[in-house]
Amino acid sequence: MLKGEKRVSLSAWTLEMRAVRLIGAKRYDAAIECYRDIMARYGANAHRWEMIAQCHEWAGEWEKAASAARRAVESQPGNFSALQLLVRVALSQREYAEARQLVQKALESYPEPIPKAPGLLLGVVRLLARIPKLRGGAKQAESFMRNPNRDVEEWYAWAREYLEWYEKEFGESSLPTQH
Repeated sequence: MLKGEKRVSLSAWTLEMRAVRLIGAKRYDAAIECYRDIMARYGANAHRWEMIAQCHEWAGEWEKAASAARRAVESQPGNFSALQLLVRVALSQREYAEARQLVQKALESYPEPIPKAPGLLLGVVRLLARIPKLRGGAKQAESFMRNPNRDVEEWYAWAREYLEWYEKEFGESSLPTQH
């Protein structure tokens, strides 16, 4: 790797961290501008489009969220998170048939399970939880480390229920055969 490339990567990383801090401060417009700046300098990718889409969703800008999520899916077909966001947008607009199609695409792109953390690492997190200032974050980290797939598993269960509801409501079968 060239010296200049390290600086470019560090600069991109620095801007990514700035965007994350802006999101944490709920300054979604500024975070979007930061991601656009990153993309102008270093190129667009699915993650950056996905983060812009997420910021628009948090700001209640559904059309812009959908547009950015579609760009993420164009950049990385089968992008599970972007497809989930598109499902939420379709449901917010009561477009149930579109939501059904997007749920099916997301289920086809169901991610590989994240392996559980080693027991030693869980022990370290438990020790950190004894420090009062770190307690909340450590408890949250431990919960994630015990079941890193919980959110995806919950979404999958919801998706199956949605497809069952859609079939009963509209008489169209759409249940996937896998998983």
